[in-house]
Amino acid sequence: DIYAIGALMYAMVTGRSPYQGKDGQAVLERLVSQPPEPLERHCPSLPSSIREVIEKAMHRVPEMRYQNALELEAALRAVALSYH
Repeated sequence: DIYAIGALMYAMVTGRSPYQGKDGQAVLERLVSQPPEPLERHCPSLPSSIREVIEKAMHRVPEMRYQNALELEAALRAVALSYH
């Protein structure tokens, strides 16, 4: 699932889950009702190209996300190539 990959990338760059709460129920309520905390809040030096890939992968509207893993891979490759 593309959203789950985006959430994993979010956790990898910030060191925390995109949704916080006192218990599982609170986390689920935030997941369905709010966007994740902005990446800039926890990782202000993160390049915008990486932030944009993560945000698109986690977009709340499924049609606005990468439609498959190949699209996500291509976006990540483009980011990686921009650093070579």
